[in-house]
Amino acid sequence: MSMNDFVEKCFRLCTTTEERQAMSTKLHTIITAAITTQTQHTKDWALEPIPNIPRRPPPVQTKRENPYLEKGESGGGSGKQKKRKRANRFQVSPNNEDAAELRERNRRAKRFESYNRKYGSRHRGNDIARSPHADDDGLTFDPEKLKIVGTCQDIEKNYFRLTSAPDPSDVRPQPVLEKSLARLTKRWDDDEDDVEYLWMCDQLKAVRQDLTVQHIQNDFTVKVYETHARIALVAGDLNEYNQCQTQLRELYLKGNPGAEAEFTAYRLLYFLYLQGNKKYQEGSSDLLHVLNGLSRRPEVRSDPAVDHALAVRKAIAFGNYARFFELFADAPNMAPELMEYMVPKMRVTAVRTMLKAYKPSPVAVSFIMTTLGFSDEEEAAKYLRTGELKVAPDKDGKLVLDTKASVLNAETLGKLPDEQANSLL
Repeated sequence: MSMNDFVEKCFRLCTTTEERQAMSTKLHTIITAAITTQTQHTKDWALEPIPNIPRRPPPVQTKRENPYLEKGESGGGSGKQKKRKRANRFQVSPNNEDAAELRERNRRAKRFESYNRKYGSRHRGNDIARSPHADDDGLTFDPEKLKIVGTCQDIEKNYFRLTSAPDPSDVRPQPVLEKSLARLTKRWDDDEDDVEYLWMCDQLKAVRQDLTVQHIQNDFTVKVYETHARIALVAGDLNEYNQCQTQLRELYLKGNPGAEAEFTAYRLLYFLYLQGNKKYQEGSSDLLHVLNGLSRRPEVRSDPAVDHALAVRKAIAFGNYARFFELFADAPNMAPELMEYMVPKMRVTAVRTMLKAYKPSPVAVSFIMTTLGFSDEEEAAKYLRTGELKVAPDKDGKLVLDTKASVLNAETLGKLPDEQANSLL
């Protein structure tokens, strides 16, 4: 169920003007909170409880005299007389329609007249009557119009999860947010400013929140999300990065300019990483969705960063570990930050292949170092020993991997002693 379906469901339960007004106030709070947390399109609104509002109790049924019988006349009589009297009940005349009922009918008629005067004759009254959003004046309730214009002038502001409608005095307008982003990026790029990532992330989330509650979606919004995504990659915060890239995709689809090709390449690499994660079963389908989108965007497909990401995908698919580490060494932009997560699995694949391919001949550790992207031979040898492999100097004093005597323990390969102990628990 979508958000609009939920709103329609709530208004269908309202029978009076007072109930519609109370329901509108409740929905304003609920929808504003959803928009603030950016869950209005992903939330399952079918599970959202209907807001509790005060309702008018039904009228008490009391026994009263039949107004259509003459005084002293009983309910008896011939069939024709009864039919004639029942028919007379529905004829509009001063005798059977009181002043209160006339006023109510006139009020309902004027409701549609005021709407037509305001919006033009192209809107018909019966369309309004059918709308479950319509309020007492015939105006339609639009959840997307729940936005404010901020007045706060603070450059720095902490992030707080909203639980009610935001106060304009606590929200910063775009000119102030632009100053805030410039100051944050300057501090992050300054090597002498020892700013912590958690503080930086909190500040950037506050900027994003202020943009969201004001419904600002433009090139500046793209810049904010791109900045936060890059900083999250450097800090290794994949959860925050994924939130940013999800919003960036929507912003790009709406035509907002930005580094779309660069972040499309990151999306490809991110889903490649998830594809090898057993806890995430949708990596393949998400990756396929991105690939299908590239066929409709030749200008993005031809970008060097995207071409590099596709080459990484091919290397992983064919188990070509040598090509993978070549691409890892020459990765553009911030692609190494994402490829780093794929390195452990590719190294295990490489060592397993080398043991089968070179057995019984020894393999020089210097060759393994170069092929698998280690910084020196000692690091490569230490890595091999974590998998219980036999590494020792040969007769010439060079470190080699004894493929004949080695039996790989893939569970401990690449893990430190503490990590190995935890994996056995």
